[in-house]
Amino acid sequence: MGDTSARSVDNLYARAFRVATHLRDTAQLVGMAYSRNHFLLSAKRYTEAHKYLQEALRLSRLANMKIEEANLTNQLGIILGIQNQTKEALQAFQQSIEFYQKAGDSARAIYPLDEMANLLFRQQQYEQAIEKGLQAWEIKSRNENYRFILPRIQTVLAECYLQTGQIEQSRHFAMNLLEEGWQSNRKTTTLAAYRLLYRIDSAIGNIQSEIVWLKKYYQLKDSIMSAEKTKTLEALNANYINKQIKNENLLQAAQLAERNTYLLASSVVLLLTLAFLIVFIRQSAKRRAANLRLTQKNEEISHQNEELAARNRELAALNNEKTNLIRIITHDLRTPLGNISSLAQIALHDERSNREVIGMIEQVAKDALDTVAQLLNWQQLHQTELVVNKSELNVGEMLHTLAERFAPEALRKLINIHLLVPNNGAYVAIGDRNFTRNILENLISNALKFSPHGKNVYLKVATQYNMLAIQVQDEGPGIKPEEMPRLFGQFQQLSARPTGGEPSSGLGLYIAKRYALAMSGDLICESPPNQGATFTLLLPKA
Repeated sequence: MGDTSARSVDNLYARAFRVATHLRDTAQLVGMAYSRNHFLLSAKRYTEAHKYLQEALRLSRLANMKIEEANLTNQLGIILGIQNQTKEALQAFQQSIEFYQKAGDSARAIYPLDEMANLLFRQQQYEQAIEKGLQAWEIKSRNENYRFILPRIQTVLAECYLQTGQIEQSRHFAMNLLEEGWQSNRKTTTLAAYRLLYRIDSAIGNIQSEIVWLKKYYQLKDSIMSAEKTKTLEALNANYINKQIKNENLLQAAQLAERNTYLLASSVVLLLTLAFLIVFIRQSAKRRAANLRLTQKNEEISHQNEELAARNRELAALNNEKTNLIRIITHDLRTPLGNISSLAQIALHDERSNREVIGMIEQVAKDALDTVAQLLNWQQLHQTELVVNKSELNVGEMLHTLAERFAPEALRKLINIHLLVPNNGAYVAIGDRNFTRNILENLISNALKFSPHGKNVYLKVATQYNMLAIQVQDEGPGIKPEEMPRLFGQFQQLSARPTGGEPSSGLGLYIAKRYALAMSGDLICESPPNQGATFTLLLPKA
């Protein structure tokens, strides 16, 4: 956000605070302080964000708003964790637990306990992480709610027990995670359980069981991708053939129209010439009328020729688009398909590297499939009018699901995905569910694709007037200022390149921008020098 816009927002908040203070509306002051904290976080003004969060805490205590005080303290812990202030973050989470207990809603302590377990796990303090995870697990076992947070608790406990060599405990929670995946029909949860189980058996040398779980892991991944992959490739081939037939029909029609026009013109000229000779012989008076008719016909012919020229230009544009499409297909798919062939040859001749090579083949195939999916979306944008099916969207739930989906891809590059939004329906937008998911998948995929190993990706939600701002922030190379005007164009290749050799068609952001505008929203990008890039999807609030 520019300095002028930031000053305008600051002035608006200052005026609102003065009005609420004059009216002595403490509850409104707490809400505005909390809102301004989100605004300052989105602008990376962490010192000021901390200040206004403390102000919100002070006001909530004055108003005896117990639950709000506990929620704000938990949010403070999340902010401190982002800033790598681990000790202070843990203290804030512990205070949040005490506040929930004092407010008479001790079940909500599951939120700070879960955050503490994850923070301690990331700091490799496994025993402490197990302690907090078990406390969260005990709360969930006594309460029917909070099922959405269950897979993360089970995963952290299984990982910590595995790291500390407590194999049976690790297997217990991995099997619970597997059962949860089956019951909730979440394939990503089931996939994570399979991965934990084959790692557990690998750690104890149970090769036969490890192979069984490994097969289940890859079979599930293949089943997730195979149907979509087959459908995508068939649709791409059908679209390409249809477009080719359409172009050929248009070209033939244009050629036929051109021949008919010339024949008609020749016939008209011949008839008018004969008529002119007859009229010239019979009546000189009718000569002027014949000349007038001849002039009119010539104008019609000129108009037809202009229309034919316009049609030829349209055909040339279609041929250029077809050439671009073929170039994308041959360039971006040739490399991954060639890599798949090479890796398959390695797998056939070197048994020791089969597992690693199979994993590499799977990743290369996924990259190729992503390229095909983007090309299909581009085809849809150009062949049909966009139909927007608007409904209420739980943004927190959608981001939680996407964070789980991209967790394996992030793990391959040792990238941490931080989800900074509660999954409780607090943020609801109006938009098309498929379009919104497509946009967020593209933004998260790009954040992982262009981020170096060991970095962080942050998923946030903030309120901006009557809009929800859904942000994906990375720590990659960012966007150069001179490349910003071309960022959302089609077939654009910028200077930043994927850090893992992944393909890039140059269509993803163009499609995402079109989808955002179709939903009465927008897609913008901010990229301060050496600070990565932040893409913000703006959608109307419910």
